[in-house]
Amino acid sequence: MSLTTTDWLAEQQQDDSLMTCWKRARENQPPKRRTTAASHSTTRKDLLYRVYQRYTWPTQFQQIVPEKPRKKGMPIAHVTTMGGHKGISKTSGKILMQFFWPGLHEDVALFCRSCDICQRQLPKAEWARYHYSRCQ
Repeated sequence: MSLTTTDWLAEQQQDDSLMTCWKRARENQPPKRRTTAASHSTTRKDLLYRVYQRYTWPTQFQQIVPEKPRKKGMPIAHVTTMGGHKGISKTSGKILMQFFWPGLHEDVALFCRSCDICQRQLPKAEWARYHYSRCQ
């Protein structure tokens, strides 16, 4: 089942996790400045986007993803041949090329750490350290 533009817009507007992004886009707040980049929310053709400006790169427009489609997008970026089980930072990077959502890095980290194939490929010393720290 694919979403049309109107379905996607309805999902974005009904998603409680995106309310802050909508508020910032409506108020046209200035970009949040960080040491190497700045970002802010905006709308294009009524859809919600994040404008990411890295000082040495061109500006990126990342479509903000509602909560329901996120669960379908992460496996595409991590598991498929396009993803190749490359880990948290590379999976996040693939998603951030075109998409964004609040809590993206935490969601991707949880997804990658729960990936059965990735857990089987961890060296035993790393697995023991990770397993031990998670149990406490």
